Amino acid sequence: MSDISKDLIAASSKPLVLSILAEIRQDIAEGRVGFEEAARTYSEDTSAATGGDLGFFDRNRMAPAFTEAAFNLAVNDISDPVRTQFGFHLIECTDERLNDKGEREEVEARHILLRLHPSQ
Repeated sequence: MSDISKDLIAASSKPLVLSILAEIRQDIAEGRVGFEEAARTYSEDTSAATGGDLGFFDRNRMAPAFTEAAFNLAVNDISDPVRTQFGFHLIECTDERLNDKGEREEVEARHILLRLHPSQ
């Protein structure tokens, strides 16, 4: 796994957060770490303890940018960084539920959240 330290994340600004997330995403894509392990290690969300698992959700539960990204991912795909009011996320879509018309009604996802921590 990359040498990304919690101290570096804690002092991060937007360009640094995006760089860190790009490195985490690459580590996952190249099989150096699983998404769940990366979430446990780096995510600044309470879901980190469960590997970033958010369970199933519909289009009305999450922040709009998060929802749009999650619903546009194929199952097992990982998003590019997504900005919400909480910070920047990497999102992995892990499953979907379709309605009677075959349209996505809910997705199951996990995420890694890095918050912005501007320097003082």
